[in-house]
Amino acid sequence: MTFTDGVLVEIAPRTGAATLDGLTVGQKMQRAAELYGLFTATTNSDGESVAVFPADAEAGTGYRITFTPEGKKADEGTITRIVLCRCLPATAGSSAGGTPTEIVNLVAVDGSGKPESGWSVATPAMKISECYAASQSAVTPGVITCGSTADGADACWVGPEPDSILCLQFPWGTELITARGVDGVEAYPPPTDPSPFGLELENGLLCRVRHGGSWPSPESNPSLAGAYSCRGQGADTPIVWSESSYPIDRSEDRWTVLVGPSKGPLETVAVTKAIFLASE
Repeated sequence: MTFTDGVLVEIAPRTGAATLDGLTVGQKMQRAAELYGLFTATTNSDGESVAVFPADAEAGTGYRITFTPEGKKADEGTITRIVLCRCLPATAGSSAGGTPTEIVNLVAVDGSGKPESGWSVATPAMKISECYAASQSAVTPGVITCGSTADGADACWVGPEPDSILCLQFPWGTELITARGVDGVEAYPPPTDPSPFGLELENGLLCRVRHGGSWPSPESNPSLAGAYSCRGQGADTPIVWSESSYPIDRSEDRWTVLVGPSKGPLETVAVTKAIFLASE
């Protein structure tokens, strides 16, 4: 049993145990879906697949189920662990009164164009010809967009040389990619309404802002457009969908987004952290 400030937040059996509905380790995820509904799975730090199902919505508790994927569909996986925890994904109603979304302004490169402490530079260097605008996630001048959409260089800082850049491709990485001989490297002013580079959602998903590419539309509402790609299970990756020009509902202090796979149900989930980009 795990306690936080004297409150029980998790029960993790050491041996086989069953939920109140009879779901046990060794069964297929298809059975979990039959009992608790369709699900979106994510991959944890150990490379295992994880899904969270409601246990008691009023109490905010859920079943965090770890499973081993088998075949092409997530529901074919075999359950290896079931934990009862206060980890139920938020809904629109429960998100509104929660803890305000944490706003982070990420700075990966210092004022001299060198990586901040804890960051490294990968080799070999990218082949980028030019930079042409501010990053869509910038909140200060000096974070820019370079190259084509295929390069993933939409989060770049001016490097140690006037024609060099250092770029971050994933919000939770600590490795930068460099390029030399780049035209148009300057501290463009930031957009008036930047979109976060990364979102951390209450259901555990980590989502990166879209930068070009061809994306599907959800079968349940083809008018929606993909705004963020999230780490998920299988080919049908969870996506944050945009209903308007801005994909995040900021009407409350605790922001929310509409997220789900293109071939499945969508849900409103709270944003626990929004990562913007800044320079010194």
